[in-house]
Amino acid sequence: MTDGCRRGMVWSPWTVLGTPPALSLSTAVPAGGGGGDDSPFPRTVLFLLSSLPGHFLPVGRMGWAPPASWDRAGCSDPQAGGISRQLVQFPEVKGASHPPASAMDVFNRNIDFNALFKFSHISASTQQHLKRVYASFALCMFVAATGAYINVVTHLLRFSLLSGLGSLALLIWLMATPHSRETEQKRLGILAGFAFLTGANLCPLLEMCIVINPSIIPTAFLGTAVIFSCFSLSALYARRRSFLYLGGFLLSGLFLMLLFSLINVFVGSTWLFTANLYLGLMVMCGFVLFDTQLIIEKAESGDKDYIWHCVDLFLDFINIFRELMMLLGMNENKKKKEK
Repeated sequence: MTDGCRRGMVWSPWTVLGTPPALSLSTAVPAGGGGGDDSPFPRTVLFLLSSLPGHFLPVGRMGWAPPASWDRAGCSDPQAGGISRQLVQFPEVKGASHPPASAMDVFNRNIDFNALFKFSHISASTQQHLKRVYASFALCMFVAATGAYINVVTHLLRFSLLSGLGSLALLIWLMATPHSRETEQKRLGILAGFAFLTGANLCPLLEMCIVINPSIIPTAFLGTAVIFSCFSLSALYARRRSFLYLGGFLLSGLFLMLLFSLINVFVGSTWLFTANLYLGLMVMCGFVLFDTQLIIEKAESGDKDYIWHCVDLFLDFINIFRELMMLLGMNENKKKKEK
């Protein structure tokens, strides 16, 4: 094929293969979340304890006017690649050395940014349910921040074990209270109490970061917010049930983290502790994907308990925030020792 033909075409690695097939699950979601973690208890306990290159075909055209000599360059010769003249036929623009106006329409397209927030694969009732879930999540974040601030300033709950046991008791109470309109306000109050004690339980870690470098806390929070937002949007835009297969792997990762924590109690290895932190960060990021899609599937099947669904996402956020604070604190402390 001549150089003139090559320059007059747009090349795509997917042309010969077609659009890459999207992954999907052919089986229905079993009761209990597809074998994954259908309960936030493992994460609560853990919180308390510590492309194809090489295939190219020409497609379309650049849309600008080539020299007339290109028609004689062998582009329509089957011996030069078997490409028909129609693929490389360009409109004649006399006296023009720049692309015609029609070719520039691609740069003048109006982009509908509202389409970014449309989830056509999610029903309207489920979208309303997700709004309630994230509104409850925002409430939990505000109450948890209040609890953490009050405990850092006043040391109202000096023993983190006490606040940890209290949050676990409230979580059990919330789970035992059925979801209904009559119990909605009561369960929201229990959720707020759980969030307050969970935030207060971060007091020792927050004080450690304040001593090392106070900027660790806002840095970790912003990093957690970015991570949580990106993974949540990925789960919302992805094909339904496409991340539910992660449930078994994530639950195995939780128990592996718990095992490493117990072993490190007797070994006291800094390397094992650091590796466990990175493993925990990856597992919790995976849980954001899994929990978000599991909430969607539960809502589609009729489970509208947005308060309990909020607990899953809240624990994911808190654990990511906790892991990031410890990692940033260790790195900052290491820098100070090297100086």
